[in-house]
Amino acid sequence: MTKPLFYILAVGLALAGCNRMNPGTWLNGGADSPRPEDAPPAAAVVVDTRPLIAQVQSVSIAPTPTGAIVRASGIAAAPGWYGSSLVATPVQDGTLTLEFRSTPPESTKSTVIQPIIAATAIKRDVLQGVRHIVVRGATNSVTATP
Repeated sequence: MTKPLFYILAVGLALAGCNRMNPGTWLNGGADSPRPEDAPPAAAVVVDTRPLIAQVQSVSIAPTPTGAIVRASGIAAAPGWYGSSLVATPVQDGTLTLEFRSTPPESTKSTVIQPIIAATAIKRDVLQGVRHIVVRGATNSVTATP
């Protein structure tokens, strides 16, 4: 009884070194694991090319245990804009600027312009030293104090 068990363990150990027979590679199709040098750089900058909304109407800041939530509302130049967000730029001279960006519609089916609302969470370490938060649109900007 011990001889067959020994042979099974020996064959299993020998096959464990083979890439196709190694159970550790079965879930990723046998491909090698990604290496740290293959990973994208941690500080990759993504540029948001969406246009700014036409006008910022209001900004509010609500404190949270981990920082604050900034909420802004505004009006787009035409009906149908969607996918709005507040995009942060680097803090300069104690001012955090958030650009109110949105995606324009491909076609206008509505004639009613609705207010657009966007919000973002700002972490406490980013808020340290920030005296003003500016939300910028295409034609104006609104400043709030945290």
